[in-house]
Amino acid sequence: MGGSMALIRRQNLASSVRIGGAVGLLAVGAMMFNTQPAAAASCLYPQKLTRAAPSYDCISAAEKSLVDLRKFRAEITVAALRCNQQGLYNSVITRHNGELIVKGKALGKTFRRLHGASAKKELNRFVTFLTNRASIKSLGIQNYCGTMSQVMTEALQTPVRGFMAFVDGNPVRRATAVSAVPAAVTVADKSGAAAPAR
Repeated sequence: MGGSMALIRRQNLASSVRIGGAVGLLAVGAMMFNTQPAAAASCLYPQKLTRAAPSYDCISAAEKSLVDLRKFRAEITVAALRCNQQGLYNSVITRHNGELIVKGKALGKTFRRLHGASAKKELNRFVTFLTNRASIKSLGIQNYCGTMSQVMTEALQTPVRGFMAFVDGNPVRRATAVSAVPAAVTVADKSGAAAPAR
């Protein structure tokens, strides 16, 4: 999330992806956890690899929102590439470009506070971490492409000045929770008419 927002062109899930100035490898089968994170920002990495979200022990509430926005970017980037939804992704990024740039610069300041001269390298590594997590997580989401298309459509319909509030509402978790609820099953009552199952 540097000074400009990169749009996605023709790429596939196995390729290297430029995401807001950081290159992330969308490796479905392997995550880059072999290298221990630097001590200054170890709070941003889950203590348990099974956790779906970063830990936020060393950052403020405002900085947490910045990290959550970057996490959302990683999630919709994976969806755009895996589901061939680059056009929808690009529309979302274009619509909210101004806020993404401002928040991206603020996230850069957070990493400079945590890492000093290594901030850019550590931010790139953290974006890779988020992207790999989103890629692995996508494999367990029912109707993944339909769900993420819905999320990006909602993001596109969100007012420009309301994007952070939209992201703070955790739209991916909300959408995946809804898609995981099975449709109501109907059963026939004694008269032969179909009635909702209870």
